[in-house]
Amino acid sequence: MLMERNIINKELRGDLQQQSALTSMLQYTAKGEIATEFNELLFTKHVDHIMVFSRSEIGFAMKCGPVFRERID
Repeated sequence: MLMERNIINKELRGDLQQQSALTSMLQYTAKGEIATEFNELLFTKHVDHIMVFSRSEIGFAMKCGPVFRERID
């Protein structure tokens, strides 16, 4: 029972963290600002990690859940 409770608590914390990240992302995008150069603070605030699919494709795993795939030429 303790293990089940810990699993449920972990899932709830994860859901709350994703919801908070989504709210933060929506607040940023609602401003309508366009970034013209790399902003490390903004990047680390919204991106959880980078996934390498192949030599020509990577993905940005966002803290709010989705993964945005990008081709590298």
